[in-house]
Amino acid sequence: MKIGYATAAAILVVGCNVDRDGGTNVRPEPRERPTVQQKTAARPPARSGVDPSRLVLVEGRARLDVETGFLKIPGEIRNDTGQWITSACVAVRLFDAAGKEISTSSIATAVSEDLGREPGEFVYADRTFIPPGEVGVFMFMRDVKKIHGTYASHKLSVTARPAEGAPVVALRGLATPKDGDGQLGARGHIDNTGAIGCRSPKAVLGLYAADGKLIATTTAQPDETFQKMLAPRKSIAFAIASVGEPGVANVKAWADCEPVD
Repeated sequence: MKIGYATAAAILVVGCNVDRDGGTNVRPEPRERPTVQQKTAARPPARSGVDPSRLVLVEGRARLDVETGFLKIPGEIRNDTGQWITSACVAVRLFDAAGKEISTSSIATAVSEDLGREPGEFVYADRTFIPPGEVGVFMFMRDVKKIHGTYASHKLSVTARPAEGAPVVALRGLATPKDGDGQLGARGHIDNTGAIGCRSPKAVLGLYAADGKLIATTTAQPDETFQKMLAPRKSIAFAIASVGEPGVANVKAWADCEPVD
């Protein structure tokens, strides 16, 4: 199997290094009808990891979306390691009502199998770099037709690796106006407050329900800076007209960069 770059942001993946017995077992909440947004980000796996007990998983609202036919499992990874981290990766195990693990078919499992590893599902945090004390949001999505069984629950495990020399960026002036249909949008500025360039600056958005649960994620990336550098002490505006998810009551946002080779 030969798999290359599908897009500039979709990099070949081989999975997380996780404890197969770890994770929390969570059943989905009642089905809802948000629009589809499949963006399981892919980055190189964690090899030299940090203490996984200092990576705290906060689960969002997992659900089977009857409108799109996708299983959606959102959540947050809180970095309590005391250091910058990158490649925060969540391994996802799915189970049926009897507690039997069920397999799936996806690019992620195909790559793992092609490399002689145990096939498994995973998703990376939308933030490439997570400072100490902050969170990275993630959104696992899988077409139910690719799940070989009837999903009832899941277990999640998380790993990451230390990040050295990460770009230091901040998100300023977040505003979340509503469009004509009452959907929230988002706009603001990304400031490079560090001493090195920020490649492909982006805003990572966490979309939350009124009860505070994360229901989805998205990103906003200024087109004119894609694959380009935001220089130190420079700023750039971002905007997204609609987050594209119903039931969003609150938006949180963080500035991020892609790694510099």
